[in-house]
Amino acid sequence: PESVLEPINKDEAISAIPHEAYIFEGHDTTYTGKELKGLKFFPGWEFAADHPLVKGALAGLEKAGLEPKVGSYQFCTNGAYSAGWKNIPTIGFGPGDERLVHIADECLPVEDLLKAKLYFKAIAEEMLR
Repeated sequence: PESVLEPINKDEAISAIPHEAYIFEGHDTTYTGKELKGLKFFPGWEFAADHPLVKGALAGLEKAGLEPKVGSYQFCTNGAYSAGWKNIPTIGFGPGDERLVHIADECLPVEDLLKAKLYFKAIAEEMLR
């Protein structure tokens, strides 16, 4: 959180404007009624295209017949914790259409799901070589 707030709070142009910058604290109730509280902060992360995990995943996907490319998601994943907080190398790959992720009635074609298992296998086999 400090890496986001500090540049804002130290920027001279911004400091001339009355403002308050903070990380929002969320309060949510689960379906069981349990109350959850915490900062709504999900750190981003990036690994270089030549990182062994990225290279291995790309090679596995190519061997499985895909033409993969490196990019980014426009939504949050558990990688915010593994890579963003714990610095555990993490990549994202999955079936379906990104526009249909984390929405009401999220869905994907069964065919995409079945193909994905082959692609995940190809990534694992490449990483284990």
